[in-house]
Amino acid sequence: MVTLAVVSGLALAMLVANQAVGAKVDSLKASVGASTAVNPAESRGGRGGGTQNAVPGPPNCSTR
Repeated sequence: MVTLAVVSGLALAMLVANQAVGAKVDSLKASVGASTAVNPAESRGGRGGGTQNAVPGPPNCSTR
């Protein structure tokens, strides 16, 4: 019974969040236009995004 209550509560929370995000996206589209570009944080300069902060591969372990 408790599991059913938790599942129902989480489902309701997901529906409310989905509606809120949908409303925000609609508001954003109305104010900026139909096309929106989404990029990772700081991908257009500075640090972050892309390959600027890529983790280096393993060191060269070749034997001579």
